[in-house]
Amino acid sequence: MSSLPNPSPTASAAEERSARVAVTLFPLLILAGGAVALAAPAAFTGLGAWINPLLGIIMFGMGLTLTPPDFAVIAKRPVPVVIGVVAQYAIMPFLGWLVAAALGLPPALAAGVILVGCCPGGTASNVVSYLAKGDVALSVAMTTVSTLIAPLLTPVLALWLAGQYMPVDAGSMAWSIVQIVLFPVLLGLVVRLFLPRLVDKALPALPWISVLAITAVVIAVVAGSAKAIFAAGLLVLAAVILHNGLGYALG
Repeated sequence: MSSLPNPSPTASAAEERSARVAVTLFPLLILAGGAVALAAPAAFTGLGAWINPLLGIIMFGMGLTLTPPDFAVIAKRPVPVVIGVVAQYAIMPFLGWLVAAALGLPPALAAGVILVGCCPGGTASNVVSYLAKGDVALSVAMTTVSTLIAPLLTPVLALWLAGQYMPVDAGSMAWSIVQIVLFPVLLGLVVRLFLPRLVDKALPALPWISVLAITAVVIAVVAGSAKAIFAAGLLVLAAVILHNGLGYALG
């Protein structure tokens, strides 16, 4: 979604209008999707099988929107990009471990919180940066780098920090990340390289595809975990608030 929050002089008015509306509605759709999934989880249990394909679509869309200027930011401003990526893979994983230990979370919840912290930022982070009027070009550069190195760092960190709570197959996790994240992003880059005119025509729709796909993933995950969420109750809420709140504060 780099073209979404980082408009270029050549971006069309239609693309900008579509992007603006999509990112404005994004948090509302996420909250509404989560609430509906909690209220009627049985209606969405079939979505569970679509989580990986939807994540692949999101990553493919990210690859489609990446352009040479996005990579140029990495070369022109390497220090903030490196600091951001290091913070991503240092602060959030260790905060996840700290929160899990401090709250005495059950093994499954503890592993889940830690694993979330070990994952790279995705297109949603670029949307949030745009809504917060932050440095979106830097956000896109950080997202790109953290995504490309995720197959290496995420399994290693998960094995190290979450392995004490649950068995972690780092090799399978790395291959899964390559399939769901790396391959779709690279495929999007290739399609953008060889079919630029076709991609340019599709750009106005890409923000909506990403936003709706992310919302569908949230609905599928919440619906599939509704019983666990209700059983854990305030403990899950406290863990999520602490993990994200401390991450924002330290960031």
